[in-house]
Amino acid sequence: KLEGPPLVRAVAMTRPMPVGNDCCRNLNFRGARGRRMVICAGVIVACFDGCPALRFGVAAVLPTVEARVAAVLRRRASTSKSAYAFTRAPATEAVSVGDRGLDSSDDWHRRSLASWMMPDATQGDRALLAQCPQNVETLRGLNLPLRMLLADDIGAGAFGENLWLEGPGLGADVLCVGDVFYAYRGDRPSGLELQVASPRAPCRRMDESVGGTFGSGGVSAACARLGLGGWFFRVLQAGDVSEGDVLRLVQRPRPELTLEFVSKVVRGLPSDVSGMNVEADLELVANTPELARFEWRDVAQAKSAGEPANSGKPQSGPVGLLVAAALAWSALLLFVLKTSLEGRP
Repeated sequence: KLEGPPLVRAVAMTRPMPVGNDCCRNLNFRGARGRRMVICAGVIVACFDGCPALRFGVAAVLPTVEARVAAVLRRRASTSKSAYAFTRAPATEAVSVGDRGLDSSDDWHRRSLASWMMPDATQGDRALLAQCPQNVETLRGLNLPLRMLLADDIGAGAFGENLWLEGPGLGADVLCVGDVFYAYRGDRPSGLELQVASPRAPCRRMDESVGGTFGSGGVSAACARLGLGGWFFRVLQAGDVSEGDVLRLVQRPRPELTLEFVSKVVRGLPSDVSGMNVEADLELVANTPELARFEWRDVAQAKSAGEPANSGKPQSGPVGLLVAAALAWSALLLFVLKTSLEGRP
């Protein structure tokens, strides 16, 4: 019997693994080819050759998670600001996926504003936005004081996602930062490899589309603090994705960092973190390299250091110049106004 956290306890036999190109993939694990391992029911639970996934003395038993791609949605370019954020077009055939996401999808992280706001070379952390029915049902169960009740048929595209995924083992309370998925089409890998980079911290556009309520009682705020707004994938290996593909979990290096946990630690209310060691948890989240910097790791680092949280990069370059110019014009207008008023009888 193996000792360790509850997730890890299992009865296992030790034997050498066969050497072969697919031996690790067949065991739902990656990067331990030909090594001596402990296996249980076809799942690696321990490795004795410096396996990078070794945690808590043994590697956590990898649960079976298979998420069916029920819809692939690309963002349409639109001149209507109110409807722009959630205008999505379902794809009827396979769509190429690169390090910035779906081909021909006008997502926010590809726009010039994002390049000014986000730290350099971090746009890939938002390559694909995914959502699942479990998050929607959890959100519905919160009974938020919304002006518009959540529709009974909320489904693909309602949250502005690129991928609507269905299947057991999904949801903010289960998925973890760093989870790696292989995409399968039929019985064969399609070549696409994705990693969970962060929960999603929605903007107010979500409140316009879902619930119609702004502020702390709205859908956006609840999603940000509980991780229910979906999650972002980064692309580890480019490929394509199509409706009907299956994403299979192959690696879980951070089983302690569920999307819900990270959201509570970084953006939760005091009631959300009651009983938690927030200081230690912030330090843990702030030092997780798999977690996206923008809106998450940088914020956690700032909070851990007792500094004002700034999820973006310093205002330099074009944005800095615009801000400086706006401040200068404001000061000039105030000076002119004051002078005019002082000269009046």
